[in-house]
Amino acid sequence: MSSGLKSRFLQIRVPAPPTFHRGEPHLKKAEAQIERQFLGSPVTVPPSDDLQEVGRVLWAAFHDGDTRIVERPRQLRLSPWAVFGEFHPDGGALASSPRFLEWYVKLLAAKGTRRTFPNAGNAYLYNYDPNCVKLNELSEAVVAGLRSAQSFRANALLSLHEEFGVLGREGHRRVADAYGQSEMNGSAFLEELGLAGALRQSNFVYYVFAEVGKGIRHDLQKETLGVSELVRRLSLGFGSEVHASEFLFPNLLPFLADALLEPFERRDPDNPMQDAIKRFLLQQLGDIRLKPIRWNRVGAVAQSVMRRWLVETTLDGFFHLISDQVQRGESGADRQWRYRNAFWGAYLREGHITDAWVVLGWKLRQEAQSRLNLPRGSFANLESGESVRSDHAVLILRVANLVVTEWNHTAKVRVWHEGSESVPRFYKSSYYRSQMVSGADFEQRHHAAEYGTWQYQLERYIRGETGIRFSVRDLMPYD
Repeated sequence: MSSGLKSRFLQIRVPAPPTFHRGEPHLKKAEAQIERQFLGSPVTVPPSDDLQEVGRVLWAAFHDGDTRIVERPRQLRLSPWAVFGEFHPDGGALASSPRFLEWYVKLLAAKGTRRTFPNAGNAYLYNYDPNCVKLNELSEAVVAGLRSAQSFRANALLSLHEEFGVLGREGHRRVADAYGQSEMNGSAFLEELGLAGALRQSNFVYYVFAEVGKGIRHDLQKETLGVSELVRRLSLGFGSEVHASEFLFPNLLPFLADALLEPFERRDPDNPMQDAIKRFLLQQLGDIRLKPIRWNRVGAVAQSVMRRWLVETTLDGFFHLISDQVQRGESGADRQWRYRNAFWGAYLREGHITDAWVVLGWKLRQEAQSRLNLPRGSFANLESGESVRSDHAVLILRVANLVVTEWNHTAKVRVWHEGSESVPRFYKSSYYRSQMVSGADFEQRHHAAEYGTWQYQLERYIRGETGIRFSVRDLMPYD
């Protein structure tokens, strides 16, 4: 090595190694986290046939007062899961019998092993019920057994309990609070706690998510929740990324729909928040107009809000399609469309349009799916024939007790009374032209729009039938 190179080499300053904080609290926290992660993934629910056999043995031992028949290690190991199974002779779970539960707690204390108590903790979390006071006795026995077990699994469960009280009646609330203050998505958060594997779909996580839902409602009411945070909180109810669309707690969906929609009974959120809520509920419960039975357990207020939003979405989509047609100068597109848009927009803003449905010719169907990204089920097909063109579209509206059809070209607006025999029906999958033009109780051509002529005549008819009143000025475009 030359002297110059050697000199430069010696001048190189090697950076000092990083300082590691080895304080006792940090080590304990890291150890607890590793234990929890080890705890979660292997947890599985034993096969039902095995649990049924153990359940019969447990009941016989309880009935005969002889615990000697529950001495096989495998029976003891599976016994916590069997206690929660539907193996009572009269139906229901063995744990539902207070006398049996008292007997089993004593059996657990006397014969439980270092493998029995972690299973008991897992079974308790899987079948968690904070409203069952009697389960407190089992919880106390499990915690005592975990302290004496001195195993990796036992220590992991015990550390989780000591931090969050998961083996008590308030554990789900404490975990929900911790999740609300974290920045992790649902799967990462639960994996860090060790609530993975079978525990991912446990009753404990069910109750945690219910508490998260209450927090969502509160923050939506206070207008302190953003879209990204809403999506993060909702992620607690989903599985892994591979199965991200699978909601794990369908029984909570009606409660969750109420939490997401009721805060907006008298006001609407901004568009991104409304879109996020609609997207989630449409994915999980479907369109309330097309699948009302799936919304039966959702409250009336929430249903009303969802219908209002879907009406707005339907009208916005229809107006967008037709406005694009007009701008492109397509033949047959009504040059007066902005006046018709303004007219029905006024009724929409005041909440007078309670149902809306769009019927599209095949060309516009393709456009709606590709350009507007509207799902196929959000509009109906306009069947060919009867002078129907591929770029025709029809809007069906309900205003109080009236049903209205508006076409995208220069056709008449037509109105039926709701009880009319020929009134168009909402939310069918396809229509013929005759179903939307025949037997109308009132018809009006769109002439002299710039002077408000047809608007005045149509408004006067609607006012006479419903009592809904507008001035012509309110029904005109602003620009």
